[in-house]
Amino acid sequence: MVQAAYSYRNTSLAMPLEEPEIIRRQVRKVHRKKNIRGRMVVKTGLFFFCYGLLLVFLCTAGAGLNYQVISMEKDIENLQSSNARLEYEIAQGTSLDQIEKLAETDLGMHKPDLALSMVAPAASSEPIKSPVQAQAQQASSQGTLEKIYSALLTMADKTI
Repeated sequence: MVQAAYSYRNTSLAMPLEEPEIIRRQVRKVHRKKNIRGRMVVKTGLFFFCYGLLLVFLCTAGAGLNYQVISMEKDIENLQSSNARLEYEIAQGTSLDQIEKLAETDLGMHKPDLALSMVAPAASSEPIKSPVQAQAQQASSQGTLEKIYSALLTMADKTI
């Protein structure tokens, strides 16, 4: 428990009261010095740190792209080798020797013997005329326009 202090002074005496001294305290303001150089060093350090992070990121991205290029070049080499293998198989399958073997074994075809060749006589000795030539002979007995027409028909038959 705290007791309040009581003053036993006799205040009724006619003593002049002393004026209390006014103590003036000097208020000192604290001014912080601005450390401009320190702030500049911190800002510069932060800038270089960010710049370094950017460089590291770009280097890793470039290395990743380089690995992709190398893997794609390997894929191209594999595709080229398989393409060359397929071209070889196609060439082997379409060679004349291979076709001849397939014709003899699978289809039952045989080469003709030159010693057993026969000649069949023609049925008639007259040359076979095409229907166009037959029409041209009939047209010769007709008029000049028909002769021209028949001549055109024979020319067309020869070019075909």
